Amino acid sequence: MGCQKRLIGDYRIGTILRSNDLRSESRLRNVPVTSAGDIAPDLLSTFRRELGNQRTLGDVLAWLRAQDPPRSVTDILTQDEYTHDVVVQWSDRTYLAFDAT
Repeated sequence: MGCQKRLIGDYRIGTILRSNDLRSESRLRNVPVTSAGDIAPDLLSTFRRELGNQRTLGDVLAWLRAQDPPRSVTDILTQDEYTHDVVVQWSDRTYLAFDAT
């Protein structure tokens, strides 16, 4: 069997709501960063601290590019026409999954 992958997931970036008069407002909702698998507590704490201030997928992508080494999107999984999971490989055994709606 292959090695078990570790995943950080269920981090909702935010949603955009449009009103009838074509003005748009952003309604953002923080969702806790959770783990699936064996994640070191200090690494999970770092992700929670760093990602808690990100409000949009653009913010997350900028944060990923600012890392050493820079990270990029590994895959995008379409859940339905409105929801996508954006997957980023953090290390050999750790992946971040962002639920973008």
